[in-house]
Parts: sequence; structure tokens; C-alpha cells
Amino acid sequence: MHDPSRESGFRVNTAYPLNEDLMTRKSIILPKVYLDFSRGLLSDMDLFENDEARIRLGLNCLAADNPGRENLQAFVDFIEGLDTRSVGDTALQEMWARSHAGFYIVGPGQVMKFLRLAAEMARQRMERT
Repeated sequence: MHDPSRESGFRVNTAYPLNEDLMTRKSIILPKVYLDFSRGLLSDMDLFENDEARIRLGLNCLAADNPGRENLQAFVDFIEGLDTRSVGDTALQEMWARSHAGFYIVGPGQVMKFLRLAAEMARQRMERT
């Protein structure tokens, strides 16, 4: 497109917004321990009385391959890393949607709240092993 304000006299228009290049937006890399945990988060909510019960099943799936502390510690480290980097709600909800979880968590701060609880329960489990 002709643009007399530019030295070359031309400007390239693309299909992507100039302020946000969707091709460069980075997704959170999901480690195996997170995917193993989320595999246990079933969609049948009637089976669970609360979030703690859902998380216990997720932690059981996480520990199935390696019942020791390694997987639990890797899971806690991943969640703490998200918290430390102050990952935003949009990125966390996108991460949750890519997981194996059978249900969605909706609302500002709710994904991180759920994951913090899961990390705390994983820490408690490590103390018992």
C-alpha cells in the first residue's frame, strides 16, 4: 500500500493486527506431570463433593507412573513457576483448555486458585511419603 510518510513510500498490510502479532504469542509449555494430573480431573462432577476430592484423583493419576516424590515435586515446581511469573488469566485459561481436564474453570483468578490448592495438597502428600 502506498504510504508517503515512509522512506520507501510503501507499507505492507497484513491480515494480523499491527499491535498484536498472533504468530509470536507464546503458549505455556505443558509438562507431562501437569498433563498426568489433569487427566484425572473427570467431567462427572457428581462423583466429587468438592475441589479437594477432584484434586486427590488428579494427584493419584500424577503419582501412578512414579509414586515417589519426583512427580509431585515437579508438579509443585511448575505451579509455583506460573505463580512467580504472574501468568495472566487469559494464558492460564488457554493452558487449562489444552489440558486433559474434563471440565472448565471459569472466572478471573479461578484457574490459579485451583492450581494453588492442588500444589498445596501435593506438598502435603510429599510430607507423608
